[in-house]
Amino acid sequence: MEILRVGICEDYDLTRSGFKLIFETSRLKNLAKIVLTASNGAELFKSNRLNETELIILDIQMPKMDGFQVAERLKKEYPAIKILIFSQHLNKEYLRKLICMGIDGYLLKSDPQEAIIGAVEDIIEGNMAISPSFSPKTTEACMKSGDVIDRRFEELSHREKEVLAMVAAGRTTADIADKLGISENTVRNHRYSISNKLRTQKLEELKSIAERHMLVT
Repeated sequence: MEILRVGICEDYDLTRSGFKLIFETSRLKNLAKIVLTASNGAELFKSNRLNETELIILDIQMPKMDGFQVAERLKKEYPAIKILIFSQHLNKEYLRKLICMGIDGYLLKSDPQEAIIGAVEDIIEGNMAISPSFSPKTTEACMKSGDVIDRRFEELSHREKEVLAMVAAGRTTADIADKLGISENTVRNHRYSISNKLRTQKLEELKSIAERHMLVT
């Protein structure tokens, strides 16, 4: 398994040093390594190591560029980079807005070290990592808000939307493959990609999203 290359964008030296210690002494040392540190967004985007970075741990309150501005620019210019927010704010509107931007995790600075380690492990496995300080109800509401769903839907390719429409209509993998003239394995790959982008494998939720965007009636 390849080591995940991580960047830290945080204006406090002590916090950056704390992350360095965690990544070097915890079980993360076999999973990830810090290859980039920056004290603000301007410094981050000037780094020649940003292109090789796979995950950015990002503060919200920073000079020159705040975390929202950095996250938005990262998603436009470096869409493959995953983003883990590390903030002092237990704010559901911040959480909703950042989920809409496509971030992969949101932790609080008051969370224990194990939460940080677990969040990185979750992101490596392709899952979203949200601080346990947010109630499950709040997290679910943010994940299912209309603008968040719309943003995720926009990430689907034309073919993925075709497959989603047929899945929502109750067609089997074999039926979809026959209809589109592709292999069943390709259909399964499309379904995996759809579930990953929309962050759900539940048929009822996929059907609801398809209906919301008029793929099925």
